[in-house]
This record gives sequence, structure tokens and C-alpha cells, in this order.
Amino acid sequence: MPDRIQIGQQQKKYTETNPNNIIPAKKGALFARVGHDFYLFSSNKWNKLTYRTVILPRPNANDLINYEREYEVWGKEKDGLPDKDSVFSDKLGWVFYGYKKPFSDEVVTKIFDWFFPVPTSSNDSVGAENDKSYDDDFYYLKTGSYWYRTPISVFDEPGTYGPEQIDLYNNPPFIDPPRFLPIPPNSSYSGGRVGEQTHDADFYYTKPSVWKRCPLVIFDNVTMTRF
Repeated sequence: MPDRIQIGQQQKKYTETNPNNIIPAKKGALFARVGHDFYLFSSNKWNKLTYRTVILPRPNANDLINYEREYEVWGKEKDGLPDKDSVFSDKLGWVFYGYKKPFSDEVVTKIFDWFFPVPTSSNDSVGAENDKSYDDDFYYLKTGSYWYRTPISVFDEPGTYGPEQIDLYNNPPFIDPPRFLPIPPNSSYSGGRVGEQTHDADFYYTKPSVWKRCPLVIFDNVTMTRF
């Protein structure tokens, strides 16, 4: 009869997914989890993958697999990156996009319209009208044939919590719900994955590496600047 330690190990929950170092793909591909099933969007179609889990290290065969959310989607923003041995790997370059339901035209063509890499100047010809991007220091928006940006910065004090504001999701760089909760109280807050976003009554927040924020304003060529 197994002891309590063995039973506890068998019931361990794995609630994370990460296609980096596992799923090869070209820039622009999407990876999705729906329940316990995994899918890759490439060449304009979704293909189901035959994986039990997509996480390293892999769980033991007897472990129970559970997830906190029903859906999640990742995007391939680079063809690949150097791995730990400095060898180019097409399994790297995946970025978490959120706990979204895949398979709709809106997911493929509207929600995931971040543009990478970021423009080099306001006159950079890359991108299309209303494309948006971010790096560790700025948000970027292309409007009227020019790129504009606004700074994001680290913070020590919390903002004022506010309810969901659906109208903000039509205002770049806002994307569709659900927003990340709870609102991070400072930049040292460890919750959330890279790419998570949220807002309160005062600020818009994102996590390029650590949590950063900027004032909650309308993002256009009046409130943003050329560079």
C-alpha cells in the first residue's frame, strides 16, 4: 500500500504551460491550450498536437494534470533565439498572450496585433496603421504613418483599484479581457507572466520583464511623442 508521500506526489498539480524549448515554429505562429489539448496555428490553420503536457521538466506519467484556466494562447514573435549553448533554436521565441479562447477570427486577426520588433524611429516604415508594440521602456503606436511612444516605468506605490472598463479595450495598447488580477502593488510583485496586462483607475500596467506602468490616458499622437 503506498504511503502518504507517494499519494501526495501522485496528486501534485501542474498548472503551467510553456512551449519554449518544446514547440518549433516560425514567427507569427500561435500555440494554444484548450483544457488538456494543445494546438498550433500555422499556415492559416489550427492543428492538434499529440502532447500530454507542454512544460519542462515533464511531469511523471502517474501525476494528475490540472490547470487553473480553461484556455491559454502563446504567440511566436521571433523565428528563434540562441539556446543555452548559443545554438539557434526554432523552439524559442514564444511569448504568453493570455488566457484567451482560441479558434476565432478575432483571436487570429485582432487580439494578437502586437508588432515586434519595436520600430527604430518614428519614421520607421515597418508596421501598419494602429499597430502597437512595447519593450522594456516604452509603448509604441503607429498612427498617421508615424510611430509614437510613451514611457512605462517601475513604481513603488499602488494605484487606485477600479472596475473593468470595457471601452478601454478599443484604445491601444489595450487588448481584450480578462485583465490580470490582482493589480500589482509595485514593480517587485512576482505574480503574472511576461506580457500580462491590466489597469486600475489611475494606470495601465504591463510586464515586459518586471511590472511597469504609465498613466491611464488615451493613446494617440497627442499624448504620445515622436522619437
